[in-house]
Amino acid sequence: MKLLYVVSGQSYSSSNPGRKIQSLVRCWREMGHEIELICGGDVLPPRRKERVRKGHANLANPPWYRKKRYLAPIVASISEVLNLKHDRRLAKVVADRIRTFKPDLYLQRSSRFDGLTLSMAINLGVPTVLEWKDGDVCSPRARRVLRRPDFYGFSLLKWYARKIETWKESATDFFIVESEVLKRRLTHELGRDSNHFVVAHNAVEAKDFEIKGIISQSEARKKLGLHPSDFISTFIGSFAWYQGVELLIDAIATDERLGPPMRVVLVGDGPGRKDVERRTRELGVEDRVDFVGKVPHEMVPQYLAATNAAVLPDCTDIISPIKVLEYMSMGLPVVLPDYEANREVVEHDVTGLLFEPRDAVALGDQLRRIQQNPELGSQIGEAARKRARERFSWERTWGRAILEIRERTK
Repeated sequence: MKLLYVVSGQSYSSSNPGRKIQSLVRCWREMGHEIELICGGDVLPPRRKERVRKGHANLANPPWYRKKRYLAPIVASISEVLNLKHDRRLAKVVADRIRTFKPDLYLQRSSRFDGLTLSMAINLGVPTVLEWKDGDVCSPRARRVLRRPDFYGFSLLKWYARKIETWKESATDFFIVESEVLKRRLTHELGRDSNHFVVAHNAVEAKDFEIKGIISQSEARKKLGLHPSDFISTFIGSFAWYQGVELLIDAIATDERLGPPMRVVLVGDGPGRKDVERRTRELGVEDRVDFVGKVPHEMVPQYLAATNAAVLPDCTDIISPIKVLEYMSMGLPVVLPDYEANREVVEHDVTGLLFEPRDAVALGDQLRRIQQNPELGSQIGEAARKRARERFSWERTWGRAILEIRERTK
């Protein structure tokens, strides 16, 4: 099968598209498919490409004009105009490639103001698939699916962005979504038949997380400068608003009479880190929280090898993140909120521990269970490793999804 994969976002480039996109392309090629990848960053003018690269690399410290609230509508409106110009450039490149490559299937990773690009594939008669993403602007119907406030703010073209999203939802042939709960909500809200939706859960490159069998926990801690006897809970992420990292700080600050103090290691950086640091000071637990900052991806397994429990304090309720499967693949007990999307991946008390969402006491209770019963943690970790490797490879999720859609187009 010939597949044209278009990642329309400007921050992506075909030379460095990000780990998930790289994994997908590699998976499909290993399955014998012919894949062409076009990313939004590929078609940017040089000066614009450099600005996007710098902005994306420095999300924790945005430029001055993004820090001024009163300028937000102007900044957003200018950005929208640039997005529309970008869509025209990308649409032309995509149309040319469709004519020469002649794909059997067209897959587009959804981004705002990318309607013209999608329309090119539709007009040229290629079966289209939309990789549905919960972006910063959504149609009114998708907003009901997300069940959260609108964070987009005011701008001149917000109405047009919503109109494009509404059109995309009705015009595309198929959708790939990342959970059964998301499929069910979209089917209901968009009024489209369930046969137009295929679920592809997130997955993991298991070979990237085999270090735990090579380096022991004590060796990893010595290498990273962590205390050998501490009970360590680790979070790895970008401190995004939906990750709720403050909840983990609240959880370890609960009554210490319940057990010995717990330590937290936070790996990563992002716009919410300052809020977490502030919360740590307010609760007086600075001596038990390590802010590691960003590390190269190859060092992530080392931090996981050193931990007793991997924690996802919060997430959206429609997708179970890749990091959950990375934790599981390492043979770690993962502690995460009890959302339906997470239950599609993790079975409570068997391959992970679920807690009442946004309840710090409930999170702390699950961590204490592992602290007080290390054997339970080991059993859950090993069961999680087996489940991740048997059921959540890219071939079993996204590889299967593409084949399923191809069959439906015949």
